[in-house]
Amino acid sequence: MLELKGCWVPIDAMGTQCEIARRITAQCGDYILPAKENQPNLHDQIRDFFATADEMKFQDVEFITVKTVEKDHGRVETRTYHLVRDLEWFDQKERWANIAAIGRVVAERRVNGKTSVESRYFITSWKGDIHRFADAVRRHWGIENSLHWILDVVFDEDHCRKRILNFTGDFAIVRKFALALLKRDTTSKGSIRGKRYRATLDADYLEKVILG
Repeated sequence: MLELKGCWVPIDAMGTQCEIARRITAQCGDYILPAKENQPNLHDQIRDFFATADEMKFQDVEFITVKTVEKDHGRVETRTYHLVRDLEWFDQKERWANIAAIGRVVAERRVNGKTSVESRYFITSWKGDIHRFADAVRRHWGIENSLHWILDVVFDEDHCRKRILNFTGDFAIVRKFALALLKRDTTSKGSIRGKRYRATLDADYLEKVILG
């Protein structure tokens, strides 16, 4: 029911399905789908390809790459993006509609002297510039970090056990509404967690949050 012509469609791993890819491209859109453990054959084949390419220092591998660096409050995050368009070796290419490339993003984060590295893998129908691919992945991560992470860590959404009737969906809406109100509030400079806690103790502040 969506108008997808000319649009990017990045989805979480649950959306990495052949039928979803087919429907997106049938409407002239482009998909970016993560390859994770819910698609083990897809994930393992792409992961192993890049592991071998790393060992060979990408010798004889045609690829395009770009690197970005972000610095914020003592945190330095370097992301290296790779796209590989030669998929002759990829035995699953017939399953994924209009697949044009596989991708990898290696995110290296340094915070307070500690370094962590995470690799993520993707399939995409995008045939254009790698900078657009990198931007789409980064924006999708932004949604993950600014919304889903907060809902989990601050509102403990992943541990919610409300299962009766429509409680799961209803409380999901309430949490997102509460988060939107707390983000909108400018009368307090505290964190979302701090604002939420203050609202439980201070009726006047709670009124300000609700009424804006």
